[in-house]
Amino acid sequence: MTVLVDDDDPNLRRRLAEALVETGCAVDVADNGEDGHHLGVSEPYDAVILDYGLPVVDGVTVLERWRRSGSRWKLAVSHFLVRALDRENQTPQFTSITEQ
Repeated sequence: MTVLVDDDDPNLRRRLAEALVETGCAVDVADNGEDGHHLGVSEPYDAVILDYGLPVVDGVTVLERWRRSGSRWKLAVSHFLVRALDRENQTPQFTSITEQ
């Protein structure tokens, strides 16, 4: 499974990438919406973890651009937006937006 992690928080981005790699995923990372958008239209990801509040271009705009460009991934999966980091146990918390 290939996953794009796009988050401007370096610690969260690193933790997510490490956890995904440990489960056998191939992971690409971006730290802003512009780079994440470029990767999303040029690579066939199975899943995307995308922060709402990215610099340069926000996460919602990135999703809108992907939809307009006709980007497709190998599997019909939900887009996940990183919502918060549970500071007590360092577990990422997610909100999903399911494509219709």
